[in-house]
Amino acid sequence: MQALLELERLDEAEAVLQAAAQRIERHPQLLYLWSRLATLRRDWPEALARWHLYCERFPRETRYSPGMAEGLLAKSRATPGGLAEAAACLAATIRGAPGWELVPRFADYLLHEDVPLPATAGNLPTDADYVEILVQLREMVDWKTCTLRPGATRRQMVSPVAAHLTGKHAWSAVALFTHLALSRIRPTRKAAVVVTMRDEGITILEWVAHYRALGFEGLFVYTNNNSDGSEELLRTLSAQGIVTLIENSVGGGVKPQRKAYDHSVFCLPELRDYEWALYCDSDEFLVISDAFAGRIGNVVDAVGARFPERRPSAICYTWRWYVSNFDVSRTTGLLLERFRHAMPHGLFKSMVRMPDLFSMREVHYPEAAEGGFFVDPAMNVIAESLGDDKKAMWKYANSAYVGGQLNHYWCKSFEEFLIKRRRGDGRQAPASHYDQIGSHEIGLFFKPHNNACATDENFAPPPPDLLARVHAELRMLRSLPGITAAETEVEARYAQRMQALGGTEAVREIWERGRQAAE
Repeated sequence: MQALLELERLDEAEAVLQAAAQRIERHPQLLYLWSRLATLRRDWPEALARWHLYCERFPRETRYSPGMAEGLLAKSRATPGGLAEAAACLAATIRGAPGWELVPRFADYLLHEDVPLPATAGNLPTDADYVEILVQLREMVDWKTCTLRPGATRRQMVSPVAAHLTGKHAWSAVALFTHLALSRIRPTRKAAVVVTMRDEGITILEWVAHYRALGFEGLFVYTNNNSDGSEELLRTLSAQGIVTLIENSVGGGVKPQRKAYDHSVFCLPELRDYEWALYCDSDEFLVISDAFAGRIGNVVDAVGARFPERRPSAICYTWRWYVSNFDVSRTTGLLLERFRHAMPHGLFKSMVRMPDLFSMREVHYPEAAEGGFFVDPAMNVIAESLGDDKKAMWKYANSAYVGGQLNHYWCKSFEEFLIKRRRGDGRQAPASHYDQIGSHEIGLFFKPHNNACATDENFAPPPPDLLARVHAELRMLRSLPGITAAETEVEARYAQRMQALGGTEAVREIWERGRQAAE
């Protein structure tokens, strides 16, 4: 039954439920599955009716799935008025469920300085994490204007990411209210970037300079147990006010990217000060076309002018997959200067409109508020984003690159590729390194869908004006106290890893063995 719902084979799932209902009509799991089936069909009245019956009969078993949470929040998010009216709507929607009566009291706590924080009665142990966010929201947000206070402390380093955040975690009443409150914050800035980084130290400064050159006002960086010295560089950038650093811990079977994105949705009030947020990786570099003068602010202005009544929930930028010509050694220069040949690619990442955001569980695109739609970089509505089929966006493809693209530097040179994937202490001989990393992993570098030779046909250089602006930003960053020393340490760590691999000749030997295996 669960498998049928996961695969969204809904008619088959309904038949199984009907057969089961004849035998075990009152089983809590059965009632829950009926509610989930209606949720997947986006039949909110039926879903809520089934869910209320479930809560009434089995109150201690109550859990909110992400899909149900979206339905529960849909009406309250669209409620006219302020936070109090939205909270009253949410409380009425979940009336009878554990913690429902606390929702209006949470709203009073945020709206009135003399109201104490109510004790929670949620049925999940993670409620304390959301209560902490409510405390931050009271301190940081002026709820009369629903904007961040001008004097609010903008944290440059954020507490470690909670372990329960998975993108698919269960919700409680306080989690629902926290999400509702965050969605009510009105942005005053245009665009930010949310990125996950692991062991990308040698390109961090370029990445930061690149997005500053595009005009992004906020850079929110999540780390993932970095071991290349890059966290000290990021801490230095954070201390200088260049990035907001969130040190994520990997483990527990949770995907670090999904965990980080979930944290940004629930636990980062600062991000709500930006109307738009690009969710990407550290090897992805946005390039904006000359139609927008290469500036993200112009993109935001253009999308507002194109869609004055209802802005899209996301702008989807298709990957342009840059290849390395199978180069062995790392060379000097920016990634955009070193790799100037690319292949088209069908996948994409999204710049998300934060007031519309419900979840980033899909990673490549958001789950958005009711009625949301997506556009391509040329401001054309994406047909696959219309309707109720959330999975339809995986069919979207746009290789025209009109308006902008997301340059993806996945492989780089072979030595960079190898160091990124090496595990262990590095004291083996070159042949052992090959066996340790694995022929399959090394073979990925030579796969035709991952890499290619440079030709006239796939020549795709970056805009010269963008390169000039990135270099100017790099000079500014390196002039800041502590940055050059931290960057030097990252380079020293890189050299140590190369030495552990046996140096350039040993890397070439592994490259040759991998090339022969790929033929």
